[in-house]
Amino acid sequence: ERVVNTSRPGEMQVTIQNLMPDTKYRFRVVAHNSYGQGESSAALKVATQAEVQVPGPAPNLQTVSNTPTSVSLSWDKPLTGNGEILSYKLYYTDRSVGTEEDVDIDGQSYTMAGLKKNTEYSFRVVANNKHGPGVSTEDVIVRTLSDVPSAPPQNLTLEVQNSKSIMVRWQPPPLSGQNGEITSYKIRYRKVSRRSESAVTTAGTELFKLIDGNVLVTFES
Repeated sequence: ERVVNTSRPGEMQVTIQNLMPDTKYRFRVVAHNSYGQGESSAALKVATQAEVQVPGPAPNLQTVSNTPTSVSLSWDKPLTGNGEILSYKLYYTDRSVGTEEDVDIDGQSYTMAGLKKNTEYSFRVVANNKHGPGVSTEDVIVRTLSDVPSAPPQNLTLEVQNSKSIMVRWQPPPLSGQNGEITSYKIRYRKVSRRSESAVTTAGTELFKLIDGNVLVTFES
């Protein structure tokens, strides 16, 4: 038991400081005069208020791009905060659009699926305890993996140059269907009188090709 004396005679109150938060204490008062100590009052039980402290940032936020449409994330428990972590909220943003969305998570890892291919996303995590949401982590940026093109080249045109050659021109697939850098185009063709095909390959930046002979042209990119 600790003792605190009033600072001057006749004072009827005192402030007790440096107590522990969310802790029960028992107080009693004893009067003193020149003859000594008197009788003690009945003990009064009082509990201090809980300390309000939301979680700090979750350390070690890691991201790994697993597939063209998914990213795996993991993080550690916050080092500061008063109370058990109840949940985490994962915020993510498609950087080509800029709109932030979120998902609630119980654990310290998550695989985000259904993402766009070959697209940059930013991720951040906020922990929640009984006092509310805590401090956000810094944004972590990751790009999903690339994939084969999901759309064909556009605006295909054929221009007869002479009796034995055709100029083939085209435009790249729509950006949303490229799913990465176009590295080449393959032009398959055959003479109408034959079943066997021939093929030529162009660079990814080349959008035309002169084909010699009587041909039927198809594309592969």
